[in-house]
Amino acid sequence: MNKIYGILGIAAKAGKIISGFDSINDAAKRKQVSLIIVSKDASEKTEKEMRFTCCKYGIPIVIFGTIEENSHAIGKKNRATIGICDIGLANKFLELVE
Repeated sequence: MNKIYGILGIAAKAGKIISGFDSINDAAKRKQVSLIIVSKDASEKTEKEMRFTCCKYGIPIVIFGTIEENSHAIGKKNRATIGICDIGLANKFLELVE
């Protein structure tokens, strides 16, 4: 579990994280997101809309962690959705989650 949050921290420090619903949607439209992470305690509406975005643009989605845990890992507050913009970091995250 700590390694997974470590990947999020590394991605954040490298500037490869987008957080927040609208920012992720905009980046998805520009094909700049490699993976979208939605917190387990995000609202049903947020999860549903992120799933739609992922299907529309062919982006993998993972339901992982809580808002508090995920936000802390990237150094932000109250972020229910996180986008990883680096394919290598996204693949490593997916590998560790499985």
